[in-house]
Amino acid sequence: MEPAYIIILFVIVFAFVKYLKFKKRRNEDEIIKSYNRNKRVAYQKSKPANGKRRSKEEIEKDNARYAEHLAENSRRHSEAERIKQSRLGIKRYIWRSCEDGDECAECAKNNGKTFSWSKPPKSGHPGEGKCCPDGRCRCYPEAKL
Repeated sequence: MEPAYIIILFVIVFAFVKYLKFKKRRNEDEIIKSYNRNKRVAYQKSKPANGKRRSKEEIEKDNARYAEHLAENSRRHSEAERIKQSRLGIKRYIWRSCEDGDECAECAKNNGKTFSWSKPPKSGHPGEGKCCPDGRCRCYPEAKL
């Protein structure tokens, strides 16, 4: 191969890698912009189907929908924290659970331990919901400076 082709190939590969980094950064910016930490998750009640009171099934359905909304909010918060901390150069975090006795065994075991963002534990980062049986993890990462 001639040196000119090698240089052109190198420039193309370099430009492609820069484009991928730019695209990743733009996606991360969208995640951070779309997440509002101070926003309160409102409990949405459905209208009763027949009459003045909701049935037990309707209440259970509303509670399940609210819990799923809280879990999604927790996952978004965890992802936004990961992005913010990695941009600040923070490489490690302390796993924190809500410590109310309602967390799963894996969350209770990881509470207070230090992990790296680049090497997550087998259960995933806090808030991802991989370790909890119902997928509703309420843990959060605390930056370790």
